[in-house]
Amino acid sequence: MEISDSEYQVIEAIWQGHPCIATDVVSRLNESQQWHEKTVKTLIGRLVKKEALSFKKGRMTVCLHDHAKKI
Repeated sequence: MEISDSEYQVIEAIWQGHPCIATDVVSRLNESQQWHEKTVKTLIGRLVKKEALSFKKGRMTVCLHDHAKKI
């Protein structure tokens, strides 16, 4: 599976503590540079479509799929 540098940064932020909610990911990413919440949610959506991530609706909980760790 191919992912962009931005998508990889999102995955790294999730690896810092998962499962997590999208706002946690935004906060972690904002420690190094400014990320807009909508941008992060778009990237999460792309990673879900690529089956690198999944989330539970209602809580926006983001969980890593095991195979994503092989990237």
